[in-house]
Amino acid sequence: MPKAQSLVLDTHVWLWFVTGNSNLSKGAIAEVTKAALAGRVLIPAICVWEVAMLEERGRITLNKPVTDWIAEALDLPGISLYPSTPDVSVESCRLPGSVHGDPADRMIIATARIESSTIFTRDKRIIDYSKLGFVSAQAV
Repeated sequence: MPKAQSLVLDTHVWLWFVTGNSNLSKGAIAEVTKAALAGRVLIPAICVWEVAMLEERGRITLNKPVTDWIAEALDLPGISLYPSTPDVSVESCRLPGSVHGDPADRMIIATARIESSTIFTRDKRIIDYSKLGFVSAQAV
């Protein structure tokens, strides 16, 4: 029997899921919750950097220090940190087709490609890239 597909959460989806933000649809919450219960939610390491950067720049406000928020968010059942491996780094530089240059998005896309996973995102550029068939993405 094939391994069930994991979900790769884009940074904003991870934030919304953990904080219960209403920007995430009920259907998306249900899908992420189901995947988490099966231990199949991956958070690319670059997302940790993005959360810290957004918090440092005042673009998001967390209810606790960023290091505590990240530790707790990664400690939730079924959620795993996906490391920034050499394979992810190289793949992010060699993505096929035309993809924009945002390094964080490229690392998220590379993670999903390496793991044959679906990215949950609201990022139009990632969704448009997925339509080329090089990665699976689902709009949330």
